[in-house]
Amino acid sequence: MKIGFLLLLATLLSGPAAPAATYYFAANGNDAHSSAQAQNPATPWQTLAKLNAVMGQLQAGDQVLFRRGDTFRGVLTITRSGSAAAPLTFAAYGPAGDPAPVLSGSAPLSGWVGAGANLWEAPCPSCGPAVTGVYGPGGRALPLGRYPNASAPGKGYLVINSHVGSSRLTSAGLGGSWAGATAVVRSERWILDRLPVTSQSGATLMLGPPENNSGYGLKDGWGFFLQSHPATLDQAGEWYYDATARKIRLFAPARPADGAIEATTAAPAGLVIRGQQYVTLENLTLAHALRFGLDAESASHLTVRGVTVRGAGENGVRLNGVASAVLFENNLIKDANNNGISVSGCSDCTFRGNTLRNTGLVAGRGLGGDTQYFTFNVMGSNNLLLQGNTLDSCGYVGLSYYASNNVTIEHNVVSNFDLTKDDGGGIYTWNGTSPPANNLNARIINNVVINAVGAPEGTDDPTYVPGHGIYLDDCSQNVEVAGNTVAYCRSSGIFLHGTNRVAVRGNTCFGNQQQLLLAPSSNRCLFSNLDIRDNVLATSSAADGVARYETSANDLATLGAFANNHYVRPFNDLLKIGTQYRTAPSGPSTGAFVNTRYNLVDWQAAFGHDAGSRDSPVRFRAFRVDARAGNGLVANSQLTAGIGGWNFYSAAGNGRISWDNANRLGGGGSLRLSFAGASGQAGQFMTTETRMGPIQQAKRYAVRFRAACATGSKVVEVYLKRGAANYADLAPRTTVLLTPIPTDFEVAFVPTADDPTANLAFTVGEDANQEWLDNVDLREATLTAASVADSVRFEYNATASPRTIALPPGARYLDARNAAFSGSLTLAPYSSAVLLRVNGAGTVLAARPAGLRAAAGPRLWPNPTAGPATLDLRDLPAGACRIAVLDALGRVVRRLVLPAGRTHPLDLAGLPPGVFLVRIEGAAGPLVQRLVRE
Repeated sequence: MKIGFLLLLATLLSGPAAPAATYYFAANGNDAHSSAQAQNPATPWQTLAKLNAVMGQLQAGDQVLFRRGDTFRGVLTITRSGSAAAPLTFAAYGPAGDPAPVLSGSAPLSGWVGAGANLWEAPCPSCGPAVTGVYGPGGRALPLGRYPNASAPGKGYLVINSHVGSSRLTSAGLGGSWAGATAVVRSERWILDRLPVTSQSGATLMLGPPENNSGYGLKDGWGFFLQSHPATLDQAGEWYYDATARKIRLFAPARPADGAIEATTAAPAGLVIRGQQYVTLENLTLAHALRFGLDAESASHLTVRGVTVRGAGENGVRLNGVASAVLFENNLIKDANNNGISVSGCSDCTFRGNTLRNTGLVAGRGLGGDTQYFTFNVMGSNNLLLQGNTLDSCGYVGLSYYASNNVTIEHNVVSNFDLTKDDGGGIYTWNGTSPPANNLNARIINNVVINAVGAPEGTDDPTYVPGHGIYLDDCSQNVEVAGNTVAYCRSSGIFLHGTNRVAVRGNTCFGNQQQLLLAPSSNRCLFSNLDIRDNVLATSSAADGVARYETSANDLATLGAFANNHYVRPFNDLLKIGTQYRTAPSGPSTGAFVNTRYNLVDWQAAFGHDAGSRDSPVRFRAFRVDARAGNGLVANSQLTAGIGGWNFYSAAGNGRISWDNANRLGGGGSLRLSFAGASGQAGQFMTTETRMGPIQQAKRYAVRFRAACATGSKVVEVYLKRGAANYADLAPRTTVLLTPIPTDFEVAFVPTADDPTANLAFTVGEDANQEWLDNVDLREATLTAASVADSVRFEYNATASPRTIALPPGARYLDARNAAFSGSLTLAPYSSAVLLRVNGAGTVLAARPAGLRAAAGPRLWPNPTAGPATLDLRDLPAGACRIAVLDALGRVVRRLVLPAGRTHPLDLAGLPPGVFLVRIEGAAGPLVQRLVRE
């Protein structure tokens, strides 16, 4: 009772709560109006200076409204808080169709005077020690002058011929006098540093310390250019700022009109919040800030909705300090020189539905050192949701997080990244601290990542263009990467760089140079506990890789769990899984490298991974041979009396070719290829070849031949090559798969050059197997090229609604998982499909029937085995299957007829140790599985 009385007394003494007020601002307002008048839209206040002066009188629940279509110059500093029930709101008023009010950090320039040919100067009294942006009519950013121009070859990078530490560089291509300029230096793929030029001696520049204390230094053979110097001005619109005189110099054919050009002023940010709570920003535009469009530090319960931030001199948005419960939704961030959004120390924060465009696109305009030119970067934060954001045209990394827990990145679309720097990712994380942070419970799910472009200019190797879709860098751990679509990246779709406790499940990677890449990072970041399953790894290019698995130790068999993946390269479905490991068992990064390329079945047998995984459900030939003409171009094609005219090359000296007249291929003599013994050297091979004579680039050719191997399966590369000089290839290599069953093959060639002494070549990798060739008939041919676009379709849905795609009338497709489609395809939000046409124009080699379900395990297990094995026929269509087990000489040692749709024991009793081939013939066509008997 006593407590209730005191509360009642306090309420009576304090009086009723003051009603919330709404204050209006307009460009034609009057700061002399009273507070009461400013609450009437007919008598508004005018300037941000007035708002900052009266900020102290604002109360929780108040609104400050700026008139649409108006511009307010200066900086808005919010020093008051709202409450949970009554936030303090800064927003817009006026007709909804009018442009949002603009809070601008730039000032118009006037008083232009001539400063030389096509040069003009204007004073900027409100500018400070630096200017980060000059803008023309319509707010268009004008280019900062640079030498050489970005339009010059190699994007205008000069080459560093020699250097001393970080203080001196020499470049033979350097002319002019550049003291006082800024050198923009490329020292790593991910670094563009800015260093002041203190003096110059001929072609040598003396440099001051790099910005942000960047420790990357200089590198010979890498590139640089110069900016922030009056001598750089030679193209229309280029500008330079003289900080001493506080003048802008502009290259223009005529005197600029007064007020038509603007420059950033000394105020570092457009809108500043420090330590306030329960503030809402809505429907505003923050433009042309010197550094940050929105600078919020330790601001909790901040809501930013429908705000545009454009043309920031550094970062569009900086959320810094210890903050919580930030909601940032449906905003537009564009044209920031450095980072779009930079977040540090935020907990329980949500970023959804935002659009970020054109971030860090101009080299030298972003900051030096690490974590710059990012579009969306999160550091040291917890419990974050990044959902439904669209990021496009990113100078470097699209969306990234570091040292953060419970981060969910879902339903985002990232496109066109690595445009200014490279070796980054569309979605990226790094954990290379010592020791690595736990970074618990990160989820990268159901995103669409498209088109890593790459920026090799200014590096020491412009032919190398690294750009990755989803990139888990050094020591990343505790990450789920699931349901994402990643396409058209210059290096890899998904890149795991020395990771552990990472799950990669149900993703689709298409048309990347490598769909899935694992590579070691350092000795303290070894791969372990990987879970890689149910992914579609597909490409329409015969040259792209499907997967590459590299480690720093001989541990490929113990990386984790690989299962039910789809390795799809329909125009070249062999040798599509590359591996690399070190031979020494004692520790990482010791011993020689071993590089091998595998078929799926051999990869499964070699390391025990990928139970239930599948090859392409459809295979295509690149060319259909319509007709053959003229005489055969191989003199000894039938090999009936010897191997005259055939030669070989073996780098390790252990290759052998010989004549075999034991009717191994069923037609008299043949050419036998073998190795005398193991060289002990990784990656060895042998090439056997024969002269075919002159060829012409304008003509087409085709070879038919019969071949087999002794045991298991063997991949052979078939191609044309020069017979002299550099012995270079004259046509793309085609791979064929041999088995112990003699098979007829046909391979088409489109020469890349004329050659008077061309050879036909067959290359095999070193092993204990043997191969036979016969009936090698090479002639001119008429070919029909496969239409890659007609054969393989990649469709994706980067929206929040289902998308239906009409398919060509009459076309029938299987997707990468072997489901059938015709008529149309409907994609769920943020999903994709790879479709392979099964009734194309004569280029389909084979297709598995649709509707097959993936087997629960491998087709044969255990494998290797010392006893019996289990044969899995569950995913085959109904009917009898004929089973043949062949030994190393191709002899049938077991024959069975078994029904499909179930598993069966496979009795191997009495068979010696060795490698066998199990051939399965049923309604799905012939299938082959390699079996190792211990």
